[in-house]
Amino acid sequence: MKDREVKRAGHPDLMPSEETAGEIGVTEKSLQRWAREGRGPRRVRIGNRAYYWRPDVQAWLERQFIATA
Repeated sequence: MKDREVKRAGHPDLMPSEETAGEIGVTEKSLQRWAREGRGPRRVRIGNRAYYWRPDVQAWLERQFIATA
């Protein structure tokens, strides 16, 4: 994550893109590219920021293990 403050949009399970990228071990640019391509965890845009719902990210990660097993 960068040195800037992470904004949570008022809910502990709503993660900004920089936190999500860190949790799954990819860059923010990868998350942005996946969103354009219709891949990756679901996201919501609030203002000019992208947020990810923690349970959706965890479910997406589990599906990646199943898909590659």
